[in-house]
Amino acid sequence: MTKSNQKNIDKTKDHNLSFLLEVCGEITKCDNCGVFLLDQEKNSFQPLLVQKTTNPFSQSIKSLWEKGALAEKLKNKKPVVMGKDETIFVAPLYMGDELSGFFASYYTAKPPDDTNQKKLFLLSQQIEAYLENIRLNEWIKSKEKTQETWHKELLPMKKMASVGELTRDFAHDINNPLQIVLGKAQILAMRMKKEGINKKYIEEMESIERNAQRISCLIKKLSDFAKRSEDDLVSSSDVNLNHLLERTFLLVKNRFKSKGIDFQIKSQEKLPSVKGNPSQLEQVLLDLFLNAQRSMPQGGTLTVNLKKEKDFLKLDFADTGEKISEELLPKVFDPLYLNPDLKKRLPSGFLLSHQIVRDHKGKMEVLSNKDKGNIFRLKLPVIK
Repeated sequence: MTKSNQKNIDKTKDHNLSFLLEVCGEITKCDNCGVFLLDQEKNSFQPLLVQKTTNPFSQSIKSLWEKGALAEKLKNKKPVVMGKDETIFVAPLYMGDELSGFFASYYTAKPPDDTNQKKLFLLSQQIEAYLENIRLNEWIKSKEKTQETWHKELLPMKKMASVGELTRDFAHDINNPLQIVLGKAQILAMRMKKEGINKKYIEEMESIERNAQRISCLIKKLSDFAKRSEDDLVSSSDVNLNHLLERTFLLVKNRFKSKGIDFQIKSQEKLPSVKGNPSQLEQVLLDLFLNAQRSMPQGGTLTVNLKKEKDFLKLDFADTGEKISEELLPKVFDPLYLNPDLKKRLPSGFLLSHQIVRDHKGKMEVLSNKDKGNIFRLKLPVIK
């Protein structure tokens, strides 16, 4: 039994379970009885609820366990009667297909006869059903929480889609007058050169031209990135990851430069393409770039290694930033575990990027870099 399951079941020490143990004492005249939960990882058990705490019942159970007799008997999936001077009836308790614990009834005088053993078995089934019901309720709650978490993650993506549409419209509205400014600046610069006007003024006009061209280039990048039709979102095609990687980097190039982050690409020659949705894969790569930037607020180096490994293309985004603790590494893509530190570190929608990779039959994981920082690994199946 996992620690999380045991934690949830610990909440069951209530009147219903106590009532079942009281019934056991009344109808079978046992000296004591209780429910015990197994910890498969540690090969041990802990009492969940014992009717009385004033006799050697738990110690007798512990003694049988240490001798190995009890653990061996539980594997048979049937109730057993054990002991000589004292008698202990033990019935295994299952949750799904997993042995989760056992119900035990303790006698110091007359052992339970066949009739009482049948009653004890029926009680163990009631206890098993009760604990299984609690487990299922917890599972349903966890699924509901997962759906709620994914909904919260999807909402920003829907907003981003709306922002994308607005970006295209604004880019178009801004680009028209910008082209007029750029054209006028070019014409004035040529006239000033022709008429021999002061070189200083010509340089100022050329500066206007250069910056207008830069704005035009940025608007084109935003417009291209925001261009998402419904057909494009569901379509798939052959994707050259090398080209897509370089194209996506252009969106963060200036940001990396301002943050003092160096970028290196190490790639094998003649790599095969992958089958996928270019727009969605571009979003995944962008999130990986943004994650690297957040991990290196004081600057550093991001190295992307791209190579073929069996039937996959593997991209390793290796940063030199702050390490994610070993304890949190397995939880990076777990929506139920994301703590405030991880939420602050990872880009918004990062979990959806993980889902996009899974939808492409790929894999996304995070590893600890040997030197410093982390490696975010992306694997996508190649086209055969």
